[in-house]
Amino acid sequence: MKTALVAGANGIAGRLLLKYLKDAGFQCIGVAKSKKGEVKDAKMIFADMMKKDELNEKLSSEVKNVTHMYYCAWQPADSEEEKCKVNKQMFENMLDVVESNANDLQHVYLQTGTKYYGVHVGPDKGYKIPSMESDSRLSMPNFYYDQEDVLKQRQKGKKWTWSVARPDAIIGYSEDTAMNFGVTLAVYACILKEMGKPLVFPSSKAWNKIRTFTDAHLLCKAILWMSTNPNCANQDFNINNGDMLRWDQLWPRFAKRFGMKYEVSKEEFDVEKFMEDKDKLWKEIVKKNQLQDYDLSQLAKGDFLKFYLTFPYDNITSVTKLKKFGFNEFVDTADMFDNFFTELQNQKIIPKVTTGAAT
Repeated sequence: MKTALVAGANGIAGRLLLKYLKDAGFQCIGVAKSKKGEVKDAKMIFADMMKKDELNEKLSSEVKNVTHMYYCAWQPADSEEEKCKVNKQMFENMLDVVESNANDLQHVYLQTGTKYYGVHVGPDKGYKIPSMESDSRLSMPNFYYDQEDVLKQRQKGKKWTWSVARPDAIIGYSEDTAMNFGVTLAVYACILKEMGKPLVFPSSKAWNKIRTFTDAHLLCKAILWMSTNPNCANQDFNINNGDMLRWDQLWPRFAKRFGMKYEVSKEEFDVEKFMEDKDKLWKEIVKKNQLQDYDLSQLAKGDFLKFYLTFPYDNITSVTKLKKFGFNEFVDTADMFDNFFTELQNQKIIPKVTTGAAT
């Protein structure tokens, strides 16, 4: 039987990937540093991936039957240089313990993202639109580069193969995740609605800019496909929903979904700063609506919401390569958000609201 190890098992992608792997017949092991949230579908092992001795102690006997390793973990840091150091070390440590102890390792999957192309620094620093897998790397520190170099160097002469996915902003549920756009957006809307305010789009400069998103379910289907398809061996793939929408198309729909009016801020509205002092209000919203008792900081990440809403250029990745290799599934992004907000309401993460016309 195939056995999968998922590192970062309680993140947006890792948590859901375990379900898809289990449904596909894998035995599953999940690795995470903290016990945040409930993770089903796997035997969970909690270990700090920065501590190689701890990983060896806790995993060496558990990974003997691992055939597929899926690395979906990452660690934030204060500088790009520190991010490179930490995230390279984490990946190397995990790969070390699996390679040293797995008797029949067949495939290693590494998840990166559009930061690989420089979406975080923009066109002035070399970001190309649309971004393609064949694009040259930028001349700056980037831990995705370091991780991919480790992956490719370690695979030389080995029987196992690798795959890399570069999703756009992933829309799915996880608590206390640094790049959690979907949940943070929903919480932001609910706070504004509770205050009797419209859904404020924070930057007129970004209002007509294109964004692409990646549904977490679609991502997991693609990961399973590329990691078990021999034709995808040693390939990297962009993955997004397959459509492109501007904020001026999405934002009115968001407002209608939450039964709110909306407005576009003429001056820059600092979403991150706005969210900083809303802990008490969120507790009141939780109590009034009998929601799951999460602190605001566990759900909403104002810095990432601010970044993704306000950078004043398009964000487009080409998925032509993915289609050429045979993966042709897609998701309607507007419908994805509607369904995701409903899921959050059903899980009592956010209040149920009455929808209405947005103006």
